[in-house]
Amino acid sequence: MKLSGLAKFYASDVESAVTRHPRVRSPFMGGEGRQVPFLLVEAKGSTQGLIVELWEILKMVNGRASEAIRISKDMIMSADPKRPFRRTAKRTLDRRVILADYQADIDALYGSSIARL
Repeated sequence: MKLSGLAKFYASDVESAVTRHPRVRSPFMGGEGRQVPFLLVEAKGSTQGLIVELWEILKMVNGRASEAIRISKDMIMSADPKRPFRRTAKRTLDRRVILADYQADIDALYGSSIARL
């Protein structure tokens, strides 16, 4: 994927690290054409405290990444349990559909993040 500043990143690097957390069902990293990447996390059970727990993993991942593609804590959100990630026939994440399902949430995440800068 490419961010708006032309920085390239591989979502799979971050997603594989986050997937190891026992409370994570599926992570979804995106940000194509945006200034910074985001992380959307589908949890197994309760989402309470999950972002705080994931931040410890992401600090390590961020330490190995260039500054342009680091995920900030305010760009992480939990998926709505009532809107589970849709999958393809092969059971992989249907990235295009997930983006469409969560577009309003993603736009709001970017809007609130930019307001804090």
